[in-house]
Amino acid sequence: MLLLGRRIEKLNALAADFDHAMAEAVDVTDYDQFEAAVRKAEAVYGPTELLINNAGVMLLGNVQNQDPREWQTMLDTNVMGVLNGTQIVLNEMREHEHGTILNVSSLAGKRHSLIMPLMWLQSMVSTAYPKRFVKKMPVKTCG
Repeated sequence: MLLLGRRIEKLNALAADFDHAMAEAVDVTDYDQFEAAVRKAEAVYGPTELLINNAGVMLLGNVQNQDPREWQTMLDTNVMGVLNGTQIVLNEMREHEHGTILNVSSLAGKRHSLIMPLMWLQSMVSTAYPKRFVKKMPVKTCG
């Protein structure tokens, strides 16, 4: 099992509870870093069978006055992180006709407001977009 995240101390503590786990400090917005960690784990444990896309940030603000750089941070983490992880493992999963990708999204995306302008978009990427590409895959999937 590969545990990825920004806080390596917490990951190491969690990994200690398992017999076959490694922890890596990874920024999911950095595709190369993300892929390197996945390939390192695959070299030890074999092909990826399960990816749980759970990284996310919510920088609360009002669309009228929030710094657009905060929007970019949320999009990079909450949208690109999902797409990065999915792309890194998807080809091998399709080749093996086996694998599961779970995308975790926020309930905040169900509410539309000026306070959380990007949460709806991020929720759509985590839930609706994967359903579209999953339906085109020749392997058993659920969405």
